[in-house]
Amino acid sequence: VQIGGNLYVGGAFTSPRSFLMEVNATNNAYIPTWQPVVDAEVRALATDTSQTRIVEGGFQQCPVGSGCDGRIGIGAVNTTDGSFVPFAYSGPPTFIPPPGFPYRPFQVIQMTQDGNTLFASGTGNGGTALSLNMEDGTLNWQAGFNGNVVGIGVTDGVLYAGGHYSTYCGPVPGNNFFCA
Repeated sequence: VQIGGNLYVGGAFTSPRSFLMEVNATNNAYIPTWQPVVDAEVRALATDTSQTRIVEGGFQQCPVGSGCDGRIGIGAVNTTDGSFVPFAYSGPPTFIPPPGFPYRPFQVIQMTQDGNTLFASGTGNGGTALSLNMEDGTLNWQAGFNGNVVGIGVTDGVLYAGGHYSTYCGPVPGNNFFCA
């Protein structure tokens, strides 16, 4: 995302810092004062209309107290120094699977927004589409599917979701093992 003359970039990179960084949009110079903490790849970024926070989504599975503040798949940081800012939605509860259980954690793949409404698509044990308030992270609604939701778009107030799923599971997190 771009705010003013700077770009906020997410990805799988580990240099000059890991997963999130700020660069000058004119000369591509790395800006080391923005130092958000995430523990894995960032796949999607969005900014609120006031441009004071960046919502990031990806593959992180941060335990509470790790610097990521318990985020699972999604969180928000300020645009000043990258420190965590309150964001009500932090992903589904952490699940410790039994040995041999085919578990995939929640991962945000793509985000789009309509004003201060953020929409996110994700993977995991099934796929999930979310609608969140960009300012505080409160969940407006969630929609679960029996396969990953890898793309979303919004036009004229309608959200479109694409992925490799065959069944809508309802207003629950996705589940590829059981859909009522």
